[in-house]
Amino acid sequence: LFQNQSGSNVVGIVHASRSPSVEAVLVAVSLTKKDVEALAVTLALATFCREQIYWARDIHFVFVDKGLIGMTAYLDEYYGHRHPFLRIKQLRFHSGAIVGAFAVKAKGSRFDSVNIEYNMVNGLLPNLDLINLMVRLADKYGLVPQVFNHGNQNSWINLFQTTSKAVINQAFVEKEGLHSIFGAYGIQAVTLYFKNDVEGHASLMDLIRICEGALRSLNNMLEKFHQSYFLYILTNVRNFLSVAYFMPALGLILFSMIILALRHWYDITEFYFPNSFVILHFIGLIQYCCIKNVAISSTYSSYTVSLLLFFALVPQYCFIPLRQRELVSFKFLFYLDYCLVFGSISLLNFSLAYIISLIAIPLIVLFTAVDIRDRQATFSLYSFI
Repeated sequence: LFQNQSGSNVVGIVHASRSPSVEAVLVAVSLTKKDVEALAVTLALATFCREQIYWARDIHFVFVDKGLIGMTAYLDEYYGHRHPFLRIKQLRFHSGAIVGAFAVKAKGSRFDSVNIEYNMVNGLLPNLDLINLMVRLADKYGLVPQVFNHGNQNSWINLFQTTSKAVINQAFVEKEGLHSIFGAYGIQAVTLYFKNDVEGHASLMDLIRICEGALRSLNNMLEKFHQSYFLYILTNVRNFLSVAYFMPALGLILFSMIILALRHWYDITEFYFPNSFVILHFIGLIQYCCIKNVAISSTYSSYTVSLLLFFALVPQYCFIPLRQRELVSFKFLFYLDYCLVFGSISLLNFSLAYIISLIAIPLIVLFTAVDIRDRQATFSLYSFI
């Protein structure tokens, strides 16, 4: 299932001439044949930045080997983390905290649009100000800014497509680009993918100007990103849904679970704490311990490992008998636990909690209405849900 990989990152640092090395900005690019144009842009940008004297933050240029694994290795060593699956050589130089980053991708030598990729692992999103910055820079140099390959179209179909892609990608896409791993280190990052959709008019020099503008903007920040949104859903490249608008939707769905929990609470004559409830949570703890380090793999998803463990362990749980006197207490705990767990998940990854709840809650309500005293198999269905 797993395989060993080895590689070498190439790192260059332009030290700030106006201040001590207490903060830094990072530019990343992949060392692959299909990213030759991006490599050329980044090398030219590094040469230009080295000659300037107005930098107040160090600039790290990281040429990444082996994709996300190489990026994770660099950040782990930079911040002093020790990953059990990685062996990393010690860095010869160090700067301060990285306040912002972006990765560069390019296809061809002429461009007319830039796709801004922003989803990070575990549903984390960068500060909205960073996305707005890249949109403004694209406008300044005549490129069409896009998210999920959609521009600023205001038709209902395009709005629906962009919004649905934003929700699905946040919920299920772990590794969108080199920027994806930065969220785990508290770094705001995006990937700029320059491409030619119709008739390219921008050259590689324009790409260098856009990247230099991004570096100067990050260089001039007085403090870290914090004043804009971290919880949002983009409907197009210039508009978004605030957390105040989409969070109540999940609250209304979970409200049905609260009603069911209250109904069974008043039906309880004597409370019994089922042993099977503890065992089920113990299975979840085993899954967490097994998959927490798998996310660095660029080949296998932690979702795959999680599902394999789920189907290996949960069938064993289904054969644990549930006594009739424990049934009402079990259902009360189950409804309450579901609300607490998915309410908490929604604060980290709203899309994942919302999609799972849309599928699971109708099934839960359906099987709750069944008279389970006559159906022994329904115990297994409760466990599976």
